[in-house]
Amino acid sequence: RARQAEATLERASQRSAAEERKQRPRGGARRAAPRRRQQQQRRRPRVACRRRERGRGKAAPPMGVKWLLTVSPAIPAADSFAAICKQLDKLTTDRSATHKWLASVTLHRKEGQDKGFKDIYLVEHSRFPRDKRFLLLRVERLILEGDAMLMALVDTMQTYKQRLCVRFEGLEFKCGDFVVRVGKATVEKQAPLQATMLEVEYCPLSDVATCAPLMREFVQLIEGLFAKNGLQARLAVTEPGHPEYNLPKRYSCEHTCVQYVAICTSILLQQPMAAQ
Repeated sequence: RARQAEATLERASQRSAAEERKQRPRGGARRAAPRRRQQQQRRRPRVACRRRERGRGKAAPPMGVKWLLTVSPAIPAADSFAAICKQLDKLTTDRSATHKWLASVTLHRKEGQDKGFKDIYLVEHSRFPRDKRFLLLRVERLILEGDAMLMALVDTMQTYKQRLCVRFEGLEFKCGDFVVRVGKATVEKQAPLQATMLEVEYCPLSDVATCAPLMREFVQLIEGLFAKNGLQARLAVTEPGHPEYNLPKRYSCEHTCVQYVAICTSILLQQPMAAQ
């Protein structure tokens, strides 16, 4: 009996040892684990680098087609701004999306008869990428794109002086697929000038020709809303079609630059003292 008991114990120990061997990973698997760790460690820096590159070159949100509209000076600018904002608030589909916006057009004029560009317009907008600057050369029909050092380079030349700066500032309203920005136009360091303008943007599309009928229909809707509520305000449209600049069919920041320089000219022509 004792021998039988010892034999059973040996068999049980042998079985338990065999089960442990089965449960243990093989030598190849043990060696593969550190290899996987090494591969993961090697891959992690690559993923981090890609994330950094994506963060640096962050693409700006897509820009829809824009139309700029000037409001006729039938009523004072301050009253028209408040009245238009009140009417557009009725069309707003998302009140939380209403916030401030700003843009500016600065004219730098060359002094003397030296060779070079005569007039340089610096156009800035809150919807432009932060690291981008746009200079419009009106006589030469050119638009230059660069970073923040572009205007610093022009300042170091000391041959251009700032002559005029028109600022646009106001509120932005989300009306379905459209975004309407109402702004007050003021001239810095010049005779007092106040005018009201609208910037209408259709967000889903960027093709200028395709959006034209939709933009006209929406502008007519705004004019009908104004007339229905007794607001006597006529709207003059500044469309993005300027063939002399050879702009692409899809709307871009270059279109916005041309439009803002054009609307500045029309506003200043209405105010002879400021235009001087």
